Amino acid sequence: MVRYLPWLLLTAGCAKTVTVEVPTRAAVDVEGPSVAVVAGDPACRSIADRLTQQLGRTIHVDPRAETRIAVVGCNESLIPTVSIHQDGGRSRGWEGRSSALVVVEQDGVALGRLIGTGGDGAEIMPSRRGPLRGALRSSLIDDVADQIAPSGLVDRRIYPAASPESPRGLETRAIAHEALGNVSEALDLATAAHSLSPSPRLAAYVGELERRLHLSD
Repeated sequence: MVRYLPWLLLTAGCAKTVTVEVPTRAAVDVEGPSVAVVAGDPACRSIADRLTQQLGRTIHVDPRAETRIAVVGCNESLIPTVSIHQDGGRSRGWEGRSSALVVVEQDGVALGRLIGTGGDGAEIMPSRRGPLRGALRSSLIDDVADQIAPSGLVDRRIYPAASPESPRGLETRAIAHEALGNVSEALDLATAAHSLSPSPRLAAYVGELERRLHLSD
């Protein structure tokens, strides 16, 4: 049985859940001093426009640049939900997901592809669909921007009090290995956690580790 790494125990103290900082890297290497963001189809125009603004905070965006970030295949789904409370009451809401395929290309040659997602498809959202759509798009844009130009650090939630072989324990051990640069070991543990307790959040974490491992090959 693999034990938690000592630094993680010291960081966590007696808390059941804490947030730790883990170095990150871009999912796609963007070449050139500047990039252009374009919509690959009309449905992605608003996403591309907002992504331009978001990326412009960290990298130089120029519509004339040779390196292009094309946003295609934008998708958004909303599903009505009913939540039943312990007192027998019910509340209605919406759950949603958004996604987009992003292709980074230069001189017509694809340098890499990534999939951005928004929402986790598991939370009961406000009953008004307008705010939900805006939240999904913002979440999608944040995800794509962070994959292309990471802020440098990400927050991870750990569970030091969890049993090492439980889903939360496996996830905590995965994050400990990730923080030390052991991405392969982190992926194995995160995959095991997701197999025991599937969730959109763990699926996204496994996908992120897979991308990072692929980039390091």
